[in-house]
Amino acid sequence: MASRTGRIVRSSSFTGSESLRDEVESVYVDQEAVTRGLSDHAPLVVDLLLSRRPAERQWDRDTVPAEFGRLLGAEAQLAVERLIAWADDKERRVAESDRKGVVLTRLPCSKSVVPEMWLQIDYPGERLPMYTISVRGTGRVAVQFQYMLYPPFDTDEGRAALLSQLNEIEGIALAPGRLRGRPDFDIRALVKPSAFAQFVDVLERIVDQTIPARATPAMGGGEIDDPGVGPTSA
Repeated sequence: MASRTGRIVRSSSFTGSESLRDEVESVYVDQEAVTRGLSDHAPLVVDLLLSRRPAERQWDRDTVPAEFGRLLGAEAQLAVERLIAWADDKERRVAESDRKGVVLTRLPCSKSVVPEMWLQIDYPGERLPMYTISVRGTGRVAVQFQYMLYPPFDTDEGRAALLSQLNEIEGIALAPGRLRGRPDFDIRALVKPSAFAQFVDVLERIVDQTIPARATPAMGGGEIDDPGVGPTSA
């Protein structure tokens, strides 16, 4: 739904944000003041037809935590900040081992009204990342089983072991039948330091045990291309 919100007038030119480009209904020069001899300048008039829908934006690792805080409160913001800090630290520790070039800090984010940020493992020479989890501004943490395409987590057996470990965390109860999907849980389950530590153990396991060799993507529901910002939420 859209509604006219009025006019913007400038004496000689109009400069608007990129987000207003598609909202411009008309632009014209109003000659009335010149015709009546009131001024030798004719103003430029811009009529805007603004949508009431919230505007999408491109999120990043710097803006996502604050938006979680705004939408969900300080505890959710802290959980996201801790996950980012873990990715930074784990990437450093992996770099100090014999596994060079592994990247955990790309942290792609959605272009959307409500943010989503993915934690992924990027391997040198591999086109597709290893998906792990994503955090959504709705307050949900999605476990990206469907897009875990590398051994040993490209099979039901490998994913079941992760699901079992996740379900040991208080507040997390993922259904066994979701091993080929993207089950989620409330981010508030990660508020307690002990619960967050257990969750990090799962992420550490994924990073440490994943074999970066292209796996058959049958468990993920077919061949996919990395969209660059993570799979579409579901």
